[in-house]
Amino acid sequence: MRGLELWTILGRKNPLHLSNFIFLILLFFSCRGNNGTACDEFYFLSKEKGRLDTLEYLKMVSDFLKRESHCIDAFLTRADLLNNLDKPNEAKIDYLTVLKIDSINVYTFYKLGILLYQSQKYDSSIEMFQQAIDIKTKGDYFFDYTDSKVSNMGRYDISAKEIIFQQGLVYYYQRSLSKALNNFNYCIYNNYNLADAFLYRAAISIESNGKINLNYCKDLEFAKLHGSIEATQYLKTHCN
Repeated sequence: MRGLELWTILGRKNPLHLSNFIFLILLFFSCRGNNGTACDEFYFLSKEKGRLDTLEYLKMVSDFLKRESHCIDAFLTRADLLNNLDKPNEAKIDYLTVLKIDSINVYTFYKLGILLYQSQKYDSSIEMFQQAIDIKTKGDYFFDYTDSKVSNMGRYDISAKEIIFQQGLVYYYQRSLSKALNNFNYCIYNNYNLADAFLYRAAISIESNGKINLNYCKDLEFAKLHGSIEATQYLKTHCN
């Protein structure tokens, strides 16, 4: 099978496997510190989410933001709700508003990267992910603050490995295969999302070489080992 055909079969991966629930988890830690005063009321309102449907909760958050326009957590909550309701343009406005309040909010850059990827605005998506990566870069190292809930950096952080993986997906569908390969190699080296990282590296191998090769089959084996159903199918078709 030609590489382009494999690319077509792979389709566009949904990048939201992790991010849908990240902010809900962080929310309970986020209404303290520098953002605490603005969000004190919202902390208690957020507990109502479990008993309200999505549209009711969205209205409640919007009503709160009419009274308090500096609560980062409320803007992020509404942005995520709007994005989940397939209203990306409205969600984007709230994400950009957050960046006016907190210009180094990694979570917001990450979510903008995903939103723009879903709209197939690949260049802009890559730039948003790169902004998040740059914020997390200190010299030759990436610093993750996801285990720290005592500062804004911890409350609004996403792991570097997750950001680099998602950026790799965008590079792949943008057809920047060498850049995508670098990102997936980083994920493999750091044992992150190995099923998909090996699968995409296999796809890049066959697309770059124009034919089935040993590296392609080896990466499919590793992807299968880590639970990739697609890799199992491709192995049966291409590598027997």
